[in-house]
Amino acid sequence: MNQPTPRMEALVAFLALGLAPHALRLPAWIVGLVLLSWTYAILGPRSGWPRLPRWLLQAVTLLAVGIALLFPAGAAGENRTLAGGVAVLAVVMGLKPLESVSRRDYIAATMLGLFLVLSNLLYTESLGMAGYLLAASLGACMQFIHLVRPQERLRHVLRQAAGLLLQGAPFMLVLFFLFPRMPSGIFGLPANAVPTGFDDNMTPGAISHLVTDETLVFRAEFDTGQLPPAAQRYWRGLTLWHFDGRSWVRGREVEHIRTRLAGSQPVSYSIILEPMHTRWLFALDKPARAPEMHPLFGVMHQDRTLRARKPVTQRRQYRVESFLQSRDPVTQEDRKAGLQLPPRGNPRARALGVQLAREHPNPAARVQAMLQHFRDDAFHYTLSPPTLGPDPVDDFLFSQKRGFCEHYASAMAFTMRAAGVPARVTLGYLGGLVNPVGGHVEVRQAEAHAWTEVALPELGWVRVDPTAAVAPERVHAGLEAALGAEDLQRYFHHNTSIFGNWPLLRHSLATISYKWYSLVLSYGSARQGQLLRQLGLDLKSLRGWLGLAALLAVLLGAAVLLVLFWQRRLQQTVAAREDAAATQYRTFCRRLAAAGLPRPPTMGPQAYGRHIAAARPDLMAEAQAILACYTALRYERLSDVQREPLLQELAALVRRFRPRPARAPRHAAAGGPETGADPAD
Repeated sequence: MNQPTPRMEALVAFLALGLAPHALRLPAWIVGLVLLSWTYAILGPRSGWPRLPRWLLQAVTLLAVGIALLFPAGAAGENRTLAGGVAVLAVVMGLKPLESVSRRDYIAATMLGLFLVLSNLLYTESLGMAGYLLAASLGACMQFIHLVRPQERLRHVLRQAAGLLLQGAPFMLVLFFLFPRMPSGIFGLPANAVPTGFDDNMTPGAISHLVTDETLVFRAEFDTGQLPPAAQRYWRGLTLWHFDGRSWVRGREVEHIRTRLAGSQPVSYSIILEPMHTRWLFALDKPARAPEMHPLFGVMHQDRTLRARKPVTQRRQYRVESFLQSRDPVTQEDRKAGLQLPPRGNPRARALGVQLAREHPNPAARVQAMLQHFRDDAFHYTLSPPTLGPDPVDDFLFSQKRGFCEHYASAMAFTMRAAGVPARVTLGYLGGLVNPVGGHVEVRQAEAHAWTEVALPELGWVRVDPTAAVAPERVHAGLEAALGAEDLQRYFHHNTSIFGNWPLLRHSLATISYKWYSLVLSYGSARQGQLLRQLGLDLKSLRGWLGLAALLAVLLGAAVLLVLFWQRRLQQTVAAREDAAATQYRTFCRRLAAAGLPRPPTMGPQAYGRHIAAARPDLMAEAQAILACYTALRYERLSDVQREPLLQELAALVRRFRPRPARAPRHAAAGGPETGADPAD
């Protein structure tokens, strides 16, 4: 007998599960084509629509694949090769149901859906994606079970699929911890980039627009659990040395560090950096040494900035030690670069620097005098600085007097150089939101900040933040505390969140995401190598690889035995339930035999029921109910949810079934004439 044909609705439901995460990143015409194809595949057989000829399907497929490859329409910063591949896979998967007739076609379409599901890992490895993959794996198991047993009920299929996933869990754990891992990401492919808050240059207004950007840049977790005060959480990113009259740029390749940093006990912490496709690494002022970032291997330059040897294309975790109070020596190259000024421009600021040098022979006094100038004059800290003229430093210092952190840092560095004090501009982040649930710091683009560093005798490079002289609340209490009413309205207008009314939920989700990466996704080749070395296996030698292969074989064998033991227990449980039904049936037959209706050894339940109905019509209703329950339990394929109540019903029916022996006819008992009838009739 032919098995029922699998349902097209089940296939389309699984394929839709695989397509759903890609729907917003695929071109609209591909999504529309796929939905049209699925609609025709489902409604066509019901409505009597003709099947599309194979040549037409092939032509449409080739045309759609060609357009998808030529115009993948990926998002900004997205890998176009990846976008084109996913688009082609979506087209082929979307058109496959139109030609799916046999069970083999359904299996091929399901496999295409699995490839589309796995392609989501090329975009993100987040905890939400892990939950989606678990649901998609459950859906794939259900689809394959449906292809083998189309007549199964949905609840039974769901239960079987969940059992298959649980049986695969031991294998997953063994392979996760011991199978050799790729050095970067699951597939080693670049992730979508987080937009960087600043570039290798700084112009007026380059940072103020970032206060509306809540994009996460990195998370930091301190070993001791005690966070530095907000006023000391300056996260160094890059330093700018060259000023062309309007913009600050790096201007020089700073050599690798040659001088050691002296200071008090360093602060140890770890950072999880989002993929930015740049080489900048962030750390508290000032890092003691370069972090170890396998396979990126960070380096530290003479200006205490950290760099990765390769662009950060995947979320990365690295450890850093920083000195909050230290002496950073100044080299001759630093001093020369720190005094560079353009030959012309900003004459009033130059004159102010010369005046400070004349009035204050001590360089430290010149710095304090400039800070006092910011405090005493009518300067304002604002998110909406005015447009500056051709001499931006002069225009800001003597006319507008309104600006954001980059305006103050630029003016401070320019004036100090004019006063003969080496200075540079540093870009990074200030502060960060402390997550009260996880205890870590979350730094976002909105915390982008610029400050100045000056070189002083006997002290070396010293951080000087002129923003603190104008708006000290920005340093000690955060950006919101330093803004006026108008700026606050703009800030909150752009920084609303769906979790605004539930901050605890937002912090909890952020903590879960942080732990997911730090405990699971960050388990790469370096941590795996450390685990194997603790087990006595060194993969640098052939003996270590052979030991790892033996360990994998042993653990996978143990997982197989565990699964077999589990299946054996399930079989024993099913057999015990079947034995319980057989026990009730034997009790039923024994009571009928005592009532004068024994069952012949070769008579089955249905034949026995007909015999009872012919011999004892008064017992027919009860006997038929018992036999119906027993037949269903014995011969039908039932799930545990269906079997348990049916077994209880059978036990209750048998318990109440108490047949009495048939009575002899009354006239025979009185000594009347015999009729020759059997007393059991």
